[in-house]
Amino acid sequence: MRLLLFISLCFFLFSCDGDSIFSKKETGVTKYIWQVNAQQLITDLINLEGQDNLLFLESLKEAQSIQDSTGQNFVGLLGSAYAKRTNDPLSVLFTSNKQLAIQASFSDEEVLEILQNQVNQMRTQQIRVIEERMEAFGINVLSATSVRNTDQYIVEVLGRQNKSKENVAKIGTLGFWELYENTDLSNPLFELNEFLKKGEKREDDLLQEENNLDYDEEDNLDYDEEFEPLFKVLGLNFPQFSSDRSATIGYAKSDDRQTVMNLLTSPQAKIVLKEFWNSIRFVWDSKSFENNEGDAIFQLYALNTKGLNASQLNQSHIQDSYATPNPTGKGFAISISMNEEGTIIWRQMTTDNVGQQIAIMLNNEVYSAPMVNEPIPNGNLSLSGGFEDVNTAKDFQKILSFKTILPYQPILIEQSFIPNKEQ
Repeated sequence: MRLLLFISLCFFLFSCDGDSIFSKKETGVTKYIWQVNAQQLITDLINLEGQDNLLFLESLKEAQSIQDSTGQNFVGLLGSAYAKRTNDPLSVLFTSNKQLAIQASFSDEEVLEILQNQVNQMRTQQIRVIEERMEAFGINVLSATSVRNTDQYIVEVLGRQNKSKENVAKIGTLGFWELYENTDLSNPLFELNEFLKKGEKREDDLLQEENNLDYDEEDNLDYDEEFEPLFKVLGLNFPQFSSDRSATIGYAKSDDRQTVMNLLTSPQAKIVLKEFWNSIRFVWDSKSFENNEGDAIFQLYALNTKGLNASQLNQSHIQDSYATPNPTGKGFAISISMNEEGTIIWRQMTTDNVGQQIAIMLNNEVYSAPMVNEPIPNGNLSLSGGFEDVNTAKDFQKILSFKTILPYQPILIEQSFIPNKEQ
C-alpha cells in the first residue's frame, strides 16, 4: 500500500513530459520596443558640405535630446527646432539628394512630410525583416505594430526570450572589408575634437550669459584644457612611429561606446571628415579586454567601404558553414567554405591588401582583423571570437543564412516579459 501511494505521488508530481509542478515552465509574452534611428537616416540624406549649416546641426541635436526624453517622432521635433532658429527654407539643404526629389520651391511642411515618409518606410522594412528573422529562430511572433506619433514599433513574441535573440535586430550580415589605419585618421579626429569643443563652448557661453555667470580668464583656460568632447570618451591610438601603424583607431569603455559612435556619426563629423565620409564606417570589435581598473575596453575600427553600402563578399557567397571547436583557443568557431565567385573575390581582396589588415565582420562587429601576409587562393576560412558555446555559434549560423539586410540598426528602447496571469 505504501509503495502504491509513493508511485501515485510521483505520478502527481511529475507530468508525462517530465516537468515537475514545482518547475512548471513559465509562459507569457516578451515585448520589444524598437526605434528607428531617424537622426542617422536624415544625416545620411542631407548635404552638409560647409560649416554654414550650424543652425541645422543644432536643430538635429535638440530634436534628438527631446526625442530621448519624450519618444516623439524625430522629424516633427526637427522642424520645430529649425524654425526657432531661422526663416531659411529646409528645402535648400536637401535639393542635392536625387532620391528625395525635393525642389527649392518646396515648403517646410512638404519637406518634413517627405522626411517622415522616409522614416516610416524604414520602420516598415525593419518590422518585416525582424519578423522573418524571429521565425527563422523558431520564435512565435504574436504582433508587430507601429506606435503612433513616434518612430517606435512594438514586437510581441511568445515566451521569455533570452538576450541572444536580440541578434535578430542587428544588421546581421557577414562582410569582408578593407580598413583605414590610425595614420589616416589621427589628424582628422583631432580636428573633429576641436570642432566639437567649439560647439560645446558656444553653448556653455550662452548658458553663462542667460544665468549672468562670470568666469575670469584663468577659469576659462582651465575649462578648455580639461574639456575634450571626443577624447574624453575615446582613447586615440596615436601613431608616434611608422611601426605604430595599426587598423585599431582607438579604445573606449563599454558604457562610452554609444557616445563615441554618436560623435563619430554626428553632422559635425560629416563636415570634418568630408574627405572620408562616403567611404568610412566606424565599427567596434566584438570582444573586449579589461584595463587595470577592471573596465571592459573595446577597440574601434574604421572600414574603408569605397562608397559601397554592402561588402562585395558576403553570406550569399557561402557554400557551407558549420560550428566547430575553436582551433586557436576555447569556445567554438564557424568554419566557412565559399562558392567559386566568393573564392575569386577573396583571392583578389587578399592580394590587394598584403601587409595590411582586413576586417571580417558579423552583425556589424569585427570578429577578426587578420594581417594579410600573402594572397589566400582558396575560399576556406574560420570565423572565431565570441562563440562561448555551440548554441551561440549555431545562432550566428542562422544569421549567416539571412538573405535580407536590415536597413540601419534599430535602437532597443525596452525589452520586458509579461507572465501569463493564469499561472
